[in-house]
Amino acid sequence: MKKRWMSLLLATSMVVSTVAGTAVTAHAEEEHDPVSLTFWGWTASDFEAKSIQEGLDAFQEKYPWITVEYMTVPSADYHTKLKTALASGSGPDVFYLDATQCKDFVNANLIMDITDIASEFTANMTDASLQKVSMTDESGETHVYGLDICNVGPVIFYNKDLFEASGVEPMPTEWDKRWTWDEFVENMKKLTKTDDNGNTTQYGTSNWQEQYSLYVLQELLDLNGANWYNEDMTAAENVNSPESKEVIEKIKALRTELGVAPDPGAAGSDTSNSPTAMFLTGQVASIAIGSYALQEIAQSDINFGVGLFPTFGKDDADAFMVSADMKCINKDTKYTDEALLLAEYMSSADFGIPIYRTGLWMPNQKSLYEDENIDQWFNPEVYPEEWKNLIPVFYNAKDKPTDKLSNVSSINDAVDEEMQAFYYADQDAETTLQNIEDRINGILGN
Repeated sequence: MKKRWMSLLLATSMVVSTVAGTAVTAHAEEEHDPVSLTFWGWTASDFEAKSIQEGLDAFQEKYPWITVEYMTVPSADYHTKLKTALASGSGPDVFYLDATQCKDFVNANLIMDITDIASEFTANMTDASLQKVSMTDESGETHVYGLDICNVGPVIFYNKDLFEASGVEPMPTEWDKRWTWDEFVENMKKLTKTDDNGNTTQYGTSNWQEQYSLYVLQELLDLNGANWYNEDMTAAENVNSPESKEVIEKIKALRTELGVAPDPGAAGSDTSNSPTAMFLTGQVASIAIGSYALQEIAQSDINFGVGLFPTFGKDDADAFMVSADMKCINKDTKYTDEALLLAEYMSSADFGIPIYRTGLWMPNQKSLYEDENIDQWFNPEVYPEEWKNLIPVFYNAKDKPTDKLSNVSSINDAVDEEMQAFYYADQDAETTLQNIEDRINGILGN
């Protein structure tokens, strides 16, 4: 396989991308038999789908003998349908895979192991990005099962005009200057407004009850030193801890006791119901969400800024976690070389920079974090100026722990069910957390 891949590269006129640190090839002058590839992704925002399609169009211009059919599947059904299609032999040649699904797809023998040809790409990946695409087998050897183009992580977007009107200072973007949780709460109180009848007309913040599969809960647990899993991610342990209890009680209190956050049914905690809706209409002053929301927010007229999650004062536990999709290859593709070429292109600076400039993703390539290369992707018409303070935070981030779980969809559902019982059905925190631990261990076969 490696010889075939290298021969294809040598058959082309090669253009080396200085920022990517990888070989990005131009189309060959010699003739090739036409090849048609299928690429699958999940249903995303119109902005994201447009960006992906533009990148695929550029790929087809560079390699005119290859056509790519871009198919999207609703997010809720994506991985189930993908696994079924791959197992039946009708799956796509190249596909997005959420990193949390990697372990299951590897165990099902559905993904091509590209360890032998990945070193030229992985050498330029940030640590979190490399962790994301790698799996360690029982003998301790590390294998690479995908290529990567981006990372996204948890941030707080806020309305600068509403903050100024309420006398609240801009949110910190430097890691050592973050608000404490108590400072955050006091500022959210100032931003929460009611009318003469006591009805809330503006909330300070929103989206803290986001699903477990996303970022908010996992980031807060990590910031407070709450670790739910053993080292090899095969069992849940210490879920019912004081640190976990503190986190979920603080999240719930934002809505129920403090009144600074709306019911997520109104703000939208599901990615199929935009969580930015109330933020973009000025009904909430801030929103905790993945950095991917920048693309949508930047398309609006809102005067917005960005900040970091507050700290719990436990510096030894503090970390910023990131994740995103992987570009994987069908183990049984008929077009190995072309599929590798597509995955490589979709992980290159040529593909990534136009999308980074929209705000959808942050780079995952070390070279793009070097001072002389930042202006290639940092678009001042999209990124607020203070975002530059987040660049080292993203560079030094770690991979989201649940990316190494198996049966993660079932685990996410179990956690969300228990958290909903805690948020809305008066189930106490200890029962909630113990139920979560027991259910996760049941799912993992413990």
